[in-house]
Amino acid sequence: MTKKGDITTIFTVWKRESLEEQLIRIKEQSVESDLIVWQNDSHVDISDLKDKYGFTHIHSVNYNWKFYGRFSVPLLLDTEYTVILDDDTLPNPNWLEKCIRLSKEKNCIVGGNGRILNPNNMISQFAVDTPLEDSLVDFVGHAWFFKTDWIRHLWREPVLTYENAEDISFCAACKIAENIPCYVPDCTIEDERGDSNKHKYGTDENSFSLSDPTNHQRTRLDVMNYWINKGWNPLFKEMTV
Repeated sequence: MTKKGDITTIFTVWKRESLEEQLIRIKEQSVESDLIVWQNDSHVDISDLKDKYGFTHIHSVNYNWKFYGRFSVPLLLDTEYTVILDDDTLPNPNWLEKCIRLSKEKNCIVGGNGRILNPNNMISQFAVDTPLEDSLVDFVGHAWFFKTDWIRHLWREPVLTYENAEDISFCAACKIAENIPCYVPDCTIEDERGDSNKHKYGTDENSFSLSDPTNHQRTRLDVMNYWINKGWNPLFKEMTV
């Protein structure tokens, strides 16, 4: 059994007004965790939420570290596990419990959704979002549950770009360093209570991937090739060796 102090959940704040809903979802979990909020810029005032929920607030006021800043926080943590959530991610009440179970079974990174690379066109990936069974994937995104110590693998190599692809970089770095796989648990981030608004944040005007999809995908392809050249073997490469 885990106890409070075993898990730290890191939330992400930029322009979306989603933090309180996420805090409520994490508070409803069957497993407790410590709470940290990483905020880029000052577009949203969350001071009242800090008093209400008692989280640690890390505020990058003068510089926007994009998607990678929050991944530096686990370097300072001593909890066994860390969870990092995108600001559009609404976990169901049993999600952390499932993450713990799967992490222990597979010694893996657990994600909110996953992707399997297509060997014929790596941009055209196979999506794994709500599987009916635990599913092995090349990398996971939107939420990352992992052993805190693994974060050091991400920072051993220079970051190719801070613009996006932190999901690819973290998972690839861990795979290279310790052969750590990535899994999406059965019926994961979808809200089992039938919430019709579960995707309401992911496609709004603050969605970075939708603001310039061509450049977004080009950058991600560059990052994939960067890590493959570093020794990352996606699943399709493992099957041919």
